[in-house]
Amino acid sequence: MNAAEATVPAKAFFAAAKRSGKMRRAPSGAKGSIAKDTRILPSGHCVCVDTPLIATDIPATGRWTKIVALDTVRLIAACDQLALIVPAKDGSAVITIGAGDGQFWMKYNTTKLSIPAVYVLD
Repeated sequence: MNAAEATVPAKAFFAAAKRSGKMRRAPSGAKGSIAKDTRILPSGHCVCVDTPLIATDIPATGRWTKIVALDTVRLIAACDQLALIVPAKDGSAVITIGAGDGQFWMKYNTTKLSIPAVYVLD
């Protein structure tokens, strides 16, 4: 399996990943359920972060060609850890995101965090 990579603004990606909403379960009487996965998928020249309740397009450099599903809680925890390293005042900071071999990873300078993907589609 080939890896896919794209470079995205760190602040925008972290904000989009955390925008999953506060609803933990469906309202009483509702038919169906709320997905617990966040998907990262291609959207033109952007990367779409599709959280359980909201989808956000983020401009990207590079070609993102995969559909990756991640556990939302793990993604938010990884974003929080990487946000500690990325300078908060630097609005132009970028991270590289990638997927391959059942893993999703985020990289800033030499720091790389990986989390297992629920699935990766080409």
